[in-house]
Formats: sequence, structure tokens, C-alpha cells
Amino acid sequence: MNFASTFALGASTVESLPQMAEGSQSSNRVPGASLGSSPPTTTIFQKPKIRPVWFRSFVLCLVALGFANQLYPATVVLSNGDRLTGKISKLEKGKLAVKTDYAGTVQIDWAMVRAFDTDQQFEILTLSGRRYKGMLRRSADALEIITDAERASIPPVDVTGLAPLSDGEPPSFWERVEGAIDAGYSFTRGNSDLTQSSLGLRSDYVREKYKAHLTASSIFSRQNDAPSTSRHTVNGRLDRFLGPRALAFFIGGLERNDRQQLNLRTTTGGGLGWRLVKNKNTELSIRGGLTFTNERFIDGVELSSGEGLGQIEWKTSRFGKVKLSTDARFYPSVTESGRYRIEYDSTMRVPVLSQLTWSLSLFDRFDSAPPQPIQRNDYGLVSAFGFTF
Repeated sequence: MNFASTFALGASTVESLPQMAEGSQSSNRVPGASLGSSPPTTTIFQKPKIRPVWFRSFVLCLVALGFANQLYPATVVLSNGDRLTGKISKLEKGKLAVKTDYAGTVQIDWAMVRAFDTDQQFEILTLSGRRYKGMLRRSADALEIITDAERASIPPVDVTGLAPLSDGEPPSFWERVEGAIDAGYSFTRGNSDLTQSSLGLRSDYVREKYKAHLTASSIFSRQNDAPSTSRHTVNGRLDRFLGPRALAFFIGGLERNDRQQLNLRTTTGGGLGWRLVKNKNTELSIRGGLTFTNERFIDGVELSSGEGLGQIEWKTSRFGKVKLSTDARFYPSVTESGRYRIEYDSTMRVPVLSQLTWSLSLFDRFDSAPPQPIQRNDYGLVSAFGFTF
């Protein structure tokens, strides 16, 4: 009986089968060949390749761990020692939002976070107004920001905002814009019927080194025994951050006011500013500069003048969600002796339901020496409902 050799091949074994009998050999011979002319032909079978059980288990564990890491890329440690596993959604107004699979989105006081570890990429807003794009590592005493260009260590209280980057990309233009749209209406019946409607817009767009601020408002008044009047304003400002507190600014504004017989006032200018207070609840800034003003009145009179500018702006949050803001601007004329103007705007905004808010706004426009025979003051109180974004 003839036997073939045995070979080891990878994780499988290849064996040759023994020839069963001489008669079987004859069936494998080439026709016409003699018995001793050539060795018999052998048939070789290969067993299928089977991975060991431990190998398959190892691969399944890697897949499961990778999937879990996508669902829960962050571990947050609280000051009391509790741990929370999930995905960081944002940090806003002192609250860290963590999305979990078992409890939904959980809001955590930023001051209660002792440490966290995550591979997520963020856009990071600091108290100074500077923005970073990178990873975060937080311990009890410091927060390390890791970007492509640098590593920075800052106190955790100096971080005021976090926004996850989608696939490593920064938020879009519209994701960076926040503000509110307001609409109001009032009706008074007495000796004469009076109706008043209003529209308002406020928006901010913030980047690493600058901030754009835009406001617009319109008020329409109608009385059955008096001519209808309206007031329209549009104001824009661009702040360029020069450091943690210093900034340069540029402003532009348009105003029309029937009560002051003002057909159009245009204002452009700029200067320097300083942020006196900047934290998660309150911001206080002062600005000073020069402006150029052109005024066109309804009777055709046109005036151009240079004015100084002094401004104080204050914003704060009270009782968790109520927002208060005040903006006062003083314009002393540098070309007309003794004339100055004051513009004042103040708003209280109260949340009603989700993004729906109610606001109460006070405005005042004062001119110490108006070129027209009109009242020096124009002021009003406006109540409106709004939608925040």
C-alpha cells in the first residue's frame, strides 16, 4: 500500500489519502502504461479554513467597543464623584448638556463638573471672547485646550461656551447666529381710537476675533383724529477683539422719525472699547469714538456734522432666564456748539414657552437743540411677543 506525505498549510491541514488497493491503482493509470512506468495519481482534499472561536470573539468585541464609543464618547465626573457617560451637546449659560441613551439630555451646572474625558472636537468660547477649535481635557484645577497649533491651559470658569464640531467642521453661518424677532400690537379706545403695532429684530454673530451686532425696529401709530406716524431704525456694529478686554468697533445706523420731522438720519463712525465685566451672566462694556452724521428733514433742510460718541452697554440674566439689557449713547456735536443727542434703549425679555418670549422695551431720543421746531424728546414703551433663535 502507498501513502502520500502530510503537509501543514496555515491553520489548516492537508492530507493525502492512501491508495486503497492495487486494483484501485490501475484505475488511475494512464492507458497503455506498464505497471512500473509511473507512480499512481493521488487525490488531495483540503479542509475548509475555520477561524478559532477566540478570534471571532475578539473581532466582535472590537466592533462593539467602537460602536459604543460613537454612542458615548464622553465620561463626565461630577464634584460629588458621580459619573455620567454620554455625548456632550453644548455648554451654554453655565449649563453643560450631555446626551445619554438612558436618561435623554441631562443639564449639568458647569461649576459642578470636576473632570471629563472625550475625543469630541469643539468650538470653544472663552470669557475673553476668544474662540478655539480643538479637543478638551478637564481636571479639577484647569482645562486644557488642544488645537492643531497650540495647547492652552485656562481656568474652567473662563470657558463660557462649547459647540461640537460636526465631522470636524465648524458650525455653519446660521448656527452661529442668535437673536430674536418680536411683534406687538395695542389698541386704545377713548375720546379717539389709537392703534399701535411694532416689529423688532435683534441678532448677534460671533467668531473668534470679531462680533457683529444688528438691531432693527419699526413702530406704526394711527389715531382717528390725527395723522399717522411711524418710526424706523436700523443699527449695526462690528467689534474687533484686540485682546481679552480691548476692542475696536465700527458702527453704522439709519433712522426715520415722523414725530421729529426727520426723513433720514445716517450715522457712521468708529472707535475703541473696553469690556469691564464679562462672565456667564453679565456683560458690561464702554466705547468711545467719533461719528459723521447726515440729517435730512421733511421740509428739505439737510445738515451734516461731526459728533463724538460715548456709549455704555449692559446685559445680564436674572432668575435663570430673564434677560435685561441697556444701551445708552451720548453724541456731543463737535461742529455745532452746545448741541448734543442722547439715544437710550432698554429691554426686559421673559421666556414664556420654549423659544416664545414676552418683552417690554423702553426707548428715548433726545436732541438738545433740534434744527426744527419740534419737541426735544421722543420716547415710548413697547410690549411684544417674540421668537428667539
